[in-house]
Amino acid sequence: MGRGYFVFKDNQLTSEWKQPVQLATEWYLKPSVLAFNCFSQSKGEFGWYRFMAPPGVQSMFIQSISRPKVWVNGIEVLAIQIESNPERYTDVKIPVWKIVFSGGLMNSSSIAFKIEIK
Repeated sequence: MGRGYFVFKDNQLTSEWKQPVQLATEWYLKPSVLAFNCFSQSKGEFGWYRFMAPPGVQSMFIQSISRPKVWVNGIEVLAIQIESNPERYTDVKIPVWKIVFSGGLMNSSSIAFKIEIK
């Protein structure tokens, strides 16, 4: 299984730019990369994300403009906004949400979250 990315960029923005984030892709935060939102005119649209979390996970962080709704094995858990740490997050203007799994996840668990597109 692999992963691929499709990136649009503005070739008119050709100024020299150096990646400020270690271990990031060359296009992460690059000013010439165009933001892509196929629902830019829509309100009330959501992005759904799902993955399997390994046993032992105690918390996770999501950086999102709107509060994410999060479910663990179908049970909703609360996302609490925390202060954005500039050493951890490049854009501190975007809120950071912490999700705590009470007592940790004892087994591999299905995580689903929904983020409103604003």
